[in-house]
Amino acid sequence: MLTADSVPPKPSHTAGISQMDYAIVPQANTLKELQDKRDQLINDKATQEKYSKMEVKLWESQRGGEWKWEGKPYFGKGYDQLSNWAGSADQRWYIDGKRVQLVVGVDTKGQLIKAWTVRVVETKIGPQFSRVE
Repeated sequence: MLTADSVPPKPSHTAGISQMDYAIVPQANTLKELQDKRDQLINDKATQEKYSKMEVKLWESQRGGEWKWEGKPYFGKGYDQLSNWAGSADQRWYIDGKRVQLVVGVDTKGQLIKAWTVRVVETKIGPQFSRVE
């Protein structure tokens, strides 16, 4: 599973470009469980070493166009950069060739909102993330 530093994701937004880093985390269902797992991973050198070798890639369709690999693969984390002109993009993330879920938010009961395909829509205040499937 991939997650941003904040839930829902809040990318840095400068000069018309939104940038977001994503961390690899074990499967979680609630915000508390996610936070606990993140805290455990910080001090788990063996898992950090294992994660640092995992290839993270983004498969994306911008503005309803053709699906294609975006950017270069990253190792141990995900990274995305969107410009204001992008409008919208549907994204699917992969770790070591396996499709993974992305955390896009949390509901009123503290349950994580996860998506296999994420829609990112650029707005005046920055990107908004939602679940497609």
